[in-house]
Amino acid sequence: MSPSSESIHPQRHSLAWAMALIAVIGAKLAALRSILPLQISIFWTSYPWSVLREGEFLPPRFPNLGLATMVLVLEFGLFRLVTRRGGRRAFWAGFEIVGWAGVITCSVFARNLWWQFRALFEGSILGREIGRPLDMGRFVLFVSGLHLLALLPAALFAGMLARLVWHRYRPPSRQ
Repeated sequence: MSPSSESIHPQRHSLAWAMALIAVIGAKLAALRSILPLQISIFWTSYPWSVLREGEFLPPRFPNLGLATMVLVLEFGLFRLVTRRGGRRAFWAGFEIVGWAGVITCSVFARNLWWQFRALFEGSILGREIGRPLDMGRFVLFVSGLHLLALLPAALFAGMLARLVWHRYRPPSRQ
C-alpha cells in the first residue's frame, strides 16, 4: 500500500489564516492578563504579610496559577470542541460551559475568595498568621491548587453529564 499523493504534501495555510490565528492568540493573552498580573515583583515573597488588613485588595498583585492552568485546559477544550462530532462534541461543550463559568465566577469574586482561603490557610494549614517570607508563596500555591481542584472536576463532570444527555436524547440518525 502506498500513501496517496495528497497525504504526502502538507496542507498550506493562507496569510489570512495566519493573521486570524495571531489575532486569537493575542486576544487570549489579553484575557490572561487579568489572571496573571504583570506588576509582580521578583521579591513578592519578602513582604511582611501580617500587616495586610481586611480592606486591602490582595488578588491583583498575585498570580492565580490554578485559574491560568484551567484557562489553558479550556483553550485545549475549545480546539477539541470544534474538531469533534456527536457525543464527544457534547462532552467538550459541557466541559467548556462549566469551565468558563467557573473561571469567570472565580475572577469576579476573587477578593472574597482570597480572603476566605487566607483564613482557611492560616487557621487550618499554617496554624498562625502569614508572616514569614515563604508563607505567602505557599499560600498562593494553596489557593491556586484549590481553584484547580474545584474547577477541573466540575467541568469534567459536566462534560460527562452532557455526553450522557446527548446519547439519551439524540435525534434518530437518518440512513
